[in-house]
Amino acid sequence: MAFDRDKISRSGGWSGTAKSYVSSRDNLEVISLLEEHYAIVSEFNRVVLFRTGIHSSVGYRDLLRIYLARKTMSYRNSLALILQIAIPKKLDPYEYLLRYFTESELQNIYGLPDHSKEQVDYLISLRDPLGICPEDTRSQLYHLFGATGR
Repeated sequence: MAFDRDKISRSGGWSGTAKSYVSSRDNLEVISLLEEHYAIVSEFNRVVLFRTGIHSSVGYRDLLRIYLARKTMSYRNSLALILQIAIPKKLDPYEYLLRYFTESELQNIYGLPDHSKEQVDYLISLRDPLGICPEDTRSQLYHLFGATGR
Protein backbone atom coordinates (compact mmCIF):
# COMPACT_ATOMS: atom_id res chain seq x y z
CA MET A 1 0.00 0.00 0.00
CA ALA A 2 1.39 3.37 -0.97
CA PHE A 3 0.31 6.99 -1.06
CA ASP A 4 -0.40 8.46 -4.51
CA ARG A 5 2.33 11.03 -5.17
CA ASP A 6 0.37 12.74 -7.97
CA LYS A 7 -2.79 13.19 -5.88
CA ILE A 8 -0.80 14.66 -3.02
CA SER A 9 1.09 17.02 -5.35
CA ARG A 10 -2.15 18.24 -6.97
CA SER A 11 -4.06 18.60 -3.71
CA GLY A 12 -4.50 22.04 -2.23
CA GLY A 13 -4.63 20.64 1.31
CA TRP A 14 -0.88 20.02 1.61
CA SER A 15 1.79 22.57 2.47
CA GLY A 16 4.73 23.32 0.20
CA THR A 17 7.00 21.52 2.66
CA ALA A 18 4.83 18.38 2.51
CA LYS A 19 4.73 18.46 -1.29
CA SER A 20 8.51 18.92 -1.42
CA TYR A 21 8.95 15.95 0.92
CA VAL A 22 6.67 13.79 -1.24
CA SER A 23 8.53 14.68 -4.43
CA SER A 24 11.90 13.94 -2.80
CA ARG A 25 10.93 10.39 -1.77
CA ASP A 26 11.70 7.36 -3.92
CA ASN A 27 8.68 5.55 -2.53
CA LEU A 28 5.67 6.40 -0.48
CA GLU A 29 4.88 2.95 0.90
CA VAL A 30 2.80 3.32 4.04
CA ILE A 31 4.67 0.68 6.06
CA SER A 32 8.07 2.24 5.30
CA LEU A 33 6.83 5.70 6.24
CA LEU A 34 5.32 4.42 9.49
CA GLU A 35 8.51 2.55 10.41
CA GLU A 36 10.56 5.66 9.71
CA HIS A 37 8.18 7.84 11.73
CA TYR A 38 8.13 5.33 14.60
CA ALA A 39 11.93 5.29 14.79
CA ILE A 40 12.09 9.10 14.88
CA VAL A 41 9.33 9.43 17.49
CA SER A 42 10.81 6.64 19.65
CA GLU A 43 14.21 8.30 19.67
CA PHE A 44 12.62 11.69 20.49
CA ASN A 45 10.64 10.07 23.32
CA ARG A 46 13.76 8.40 24.71
CA VAL A 47 15.77 11.65 24.64
CA VAL A 48 12.96 13.73 26.18
CA LEU A 49 12.41 11.22 28.99
CA PHE A 50 16.04 11.20 30.02
CA ARG A 51 16.86 14.88 29.49
CA THR A 52 13.84 16.05 31.45
CA GLY A 53 14.33 13.49 34.20
CA ILE A 54 10.76 12.23 33.84
CA HIS A 55 12.05 8.64 33.70
CA SER A 56 13.05 8.99 37.36
CA SER A 57 9.66 10.29 38.48
CA VAL A 58 7.77 8.03 40.88
CA GLY A 59 4.52 8.89 39.11
CA TYR A 60 5.96 7.99 35.71
CA ARG A 61 7.27 4.69 37.06
CA ASP A 62 3.82 3.94 38.53
CA LEU A 63 2.24 4.61 35.15
CA LEU A 64 4.74 2.25 33.50
CA ARG A 65 3.91 -0.50 36.00
CA ILE A 66 0.19 -0.01 35.35
CA TYR A 67 0.79 -0.16 31.60
CA LEU A 68 2.86 -3.34 31.97
CA ALA A 69 0.23 -4.91 34.22
CA ARG A 70 -2.57 -4.13 31.73
CA LYS A 71 -0.52 -5.51 28.85
CA THR A 72 0.36 -8.63 30.85
CA MET A 73 -3.29 -9.22 31.79
CA SER A 74 -4.24 -8.92 28.13
CA TYR A 75 -1.65 -11.57 27.23
CA ARG A 76 -2.86 -13.71 30.10
CA ASN A 77 -6.48 -13.63 28.90
CA SER A 78 -5.46 -14.41 25.32
CA LEU A 79 -3.21 -17.21 26.50
CA ALA A 80 -6.02 -18.81 28.52
CA LEU A 81 -8.15 -19.01 25.37
CA ILE A 82 -5.27 -20.36 23.29
CA LEU A 83 -4.47 -23.04 25.88
CA GLN A 84 -8.10 -24.22 25.91
CA ILE A 85 -7.73 -25.06 22.22
CA ALA A 86 -4.05 -26.03 21.97
CA ILE A 87 -3.82 -28.60 24.75
CA PRO A 88 -6.76 -30.84 23.74
CA LYS A 89 -5.70 -30.71 20.08
CA LYS A 90 -2.06 -31.40 21.06
CA LEU A 91 -0.86 -28.59 18.82
CA ASP A 92 2.88 -28.06 18.38
CA PRO A 93 3.50 -24.66 20.01
CA TYR A 94 6.80 -24.22 18.16
CA GLU A 95 4.86 -23.77 14.90
CA TYR A 96 3.18 -20.65 16.33
CA LEU A 97 6.06 -18.83 18.03
CA LEU A 98 6.64 -16.63 14.97
CA ARG A 99 3.21 -15.05 15.54
CA TYR A 100 3.92 -13.97 19.08
CA PHE A 101 7.62 -13.12 19.31
CA THR A 102 10.05 -10.86 17.48
CA GLU A 103 13.02 -12.16 15.53
CA SER A 104 15.49 -11.20 18.27
CA GLU A 105 13.27 -12.81 20.92
CA LEU A 106 13.10 -15.98 18.83
CA GLN A 107 16.89 -16.11 18.60
CA ASN A 108 17.08 -16.08 22.39
CA ILE A 109 14.25 -18.62 22.69
CA TYR A 110 15.92 -21.02 20.28
CA GLY A 111 19.21 -20.56 22.14
CA LEU A 112 17.66 -22.47 25.04
CA PRO A 113 17.03 -26.22 24.93
CA ASP A 114 13.70 -27.10 23.27
CA HIS A 115 11.10 -28.72 25.53
CA SER A 116 12.81 -27.40 28.65
CA LYS A 117 11.27 -25.58 31.60
CA GLU A 118 14.03 -23.01 31.21
CA GLN A 119 12.81 -22.20 27.70
CA VAL A 120 9.16 -22.02 28.76
CA ASP A 121 10.07 -19.81 31.74
CA TYR A 122 11.92 -17.50 29.36
CA LEU A 123 8.90 -17.36 27.01
CA ILE A 124 6.71 -16.44 29.96
CA SER A 125 9.13 -13.76 31.18
CA LEU A 126 9.05 -12.05 27.80
CA ARG A 127 5.31 -11.45 28.09
CA ASP A 128 5.07 -11.30 31.88
CA PRO A 129 7.83 -8.95 33.09
CA LEU A 130 6.02 -8.43 36.39
CA GLY A 131 5.97 -12.17 37.17
CA ILE A 132 2.21 -12.49 37.69
CA CYS A 133 1.71 -15.65 35.63
CA PRO A 134 -0.38 -18.08 37.70
CA GLU A 135 1.18 -21.45 38.50
CA ASP A 136 -1.64 -23.37 36.77
CA THR A 137 -1.00 -21.45 33.53
CA ARG A 138 2.74 -22.11 33.86
CA SER A 139 2.01 -25.84 34.36
CA GLN A 140 -0.24 -25.87 31.30
CA LEU A 141 2.51 -24.26 29.24
CA TYR A 142 5.05 -26.80 30.49
CA HIS A 143 2.64 -29.54 29.42
CA LEU A 144 1.99 -27.95 26.00
CA PHE A 145 5.71 -27.57 25.29
CA GLY A 146 6.53 -31.01 26.70
CA ALA A 147 8.91 -29.31 29.12
CA THR A 148 10.98 -31.48 31.38
CA GLY A 149 13.81 -30.82 33.83
CA ARG A 150 15.12 -27.45 34.94
